[in-house]
Amino acid sequence: MIAKGLVSTRHPLLVHIIPTRRCNLACTYCNEYDDVSEPVPTEEMFRRIDRLGEMGTGVITISGGEPLLHPNLDAIIARIRKNGIIAGLITNGYLLVADRIERLNRAGLEYLQISIDNVKPDDVSKKSLKVLDQKLALLAEHAEFQVNINSVLGSGVCSPEDALQVAHRAIELGVDHFDSSDMYGWGQNEELLGRALKGRRDGIVIATKFGQTRRPGGANGVDGSPAYIAQACEASLKRLGVDVIDLYYQHRVDPAVPVEETVGAMARLVQEGKVRYLGLCEARPERIRRAHATHPLAAVQSEFSLLYREEATETRELIRDLGIAFVAYAPLGRSLLTGVIPDFANLAAGDTRGRHPRFAPQNFAKNRELVEHVEAIAEEKGCTPAQLVLAWLLAQGPDVLPIPGTKQIARLEENHGALNIRLTEADVDCISAAIPIGAAAGTRYPEGGMRGVYI
Repeated sequence: MIAKGLVSTRHPLLVHIIPTRRCNLACTYCNEYDDVSEPVPTEEMFRRIDRLGEMGTGVITISGGEPLLHPNLDAIIARIRKNGIIAGLITNGYLLVADRIERLNRAGLEYLQISIDNVKPDDVSKKSLKVLDQKLALLAEHAEFQVNINSVLGSGVCSPEDALQVAHRAIELGVDHFDSSDMYGWGQNEELLGRALKGRRDGIVIATKFGQTRRPGGANGVDGSPAYIAQACEASLKRLGVDVIDLYYQHRVDPAVPVEETVGAMARLVQEGKVRYLGLCEARPERIRRAHATHPLAAVQSEFSLLYREEATETRELIRDLGIAFVAYAPLGRSLLTGVIPDFANLAAGDTRGRHPRFAPQNFAKNRELVEHVEAIAEEKGCTPAQLVLAWLLAQGPDVLPIPGTKQIARLEENHGALNIRLTEADVDCISAAIPIGAAAGTRYPEGGMRGVYI
């Protein structure tokens, strides 16, 4: 069946289905933790599986959440097998006992993947080799299906010490702009940044954000009210361990609060000496203009890369005249522009790329064709694709500041090398033509996320 799928492109080869978004673990890197949602009704799962069978799907992998929490998981697996489809399961492994493994055997499960993040459990992740060692022994004794271990062991979810090493190396390289948010790890990122910059504060620009609120079991909320802003700022100052934040953004627009009220409250923080400069994220030009009239903005932040630049181009037409800088997040297209092809079947825990439309199979294929043009130009210039597209962004003007993120020192050093790439005007035009505006396939976020950006 796999061979057939590789030959034919007329049906899905591998599909992930999610029977429940609930999880039994609250790993703190995960901003999708859900312990309240009800499982998808079994009959609805059957309907989806049967439809996938009609489409000729080769493999269905059950993921989540923690799929073992679904009360009728065995029946779901059996339904997949009844349709002649290979059945797989991704689990954190905590709920596996001998009887549960035997039931998976009887249901017809053909492979199981356990995700492990660290050798030992820590404050970031509970999914450790030490804790799951007994579960692996049970699987070795009872499982009749194939078992794989997806282990990032320090390369995906960084331990706090790993993150500190990356930050310290960045400072050694001369990086002086660090961007955070109170929703990155729901405060943990700010705490780590505070630790990293302790005793190294001079000459460093600390930027952070407020405005996204945590709603367990659902999408993030937004709050741009004056009372919330004052509270959020105090919390960020404490976590960062500083007396003043250099650049304070509203992370997402709150449509329920007039921007004049939000920015007015932010301006009071400037007057109180708690914040130096203000910014907005993912705001439309007309909202930026109103905000700037309330209090001068120093920066606007939005996604801007060679792949996605329609909204950035429109925004920059306004802010250049107003003297506002453009801070470009996701400048590498969430890794698409690096030339590295993700292993979608084995993405590390917490890796959200699997749900981004740009990585959906039909979109990814088209986007890869576009990136191949960039790779060819990078080879001619003697640099990596990542360095080329960062240099292209820097060449857009002194008002553009890319902020590539990474967990690895090697990637940090590679990105920093973009400063050594010299592009002529003809080079910039050539790179721009390699991926024309609007050519990328797939929206920047899933449908729900798109409702909260550029508003």
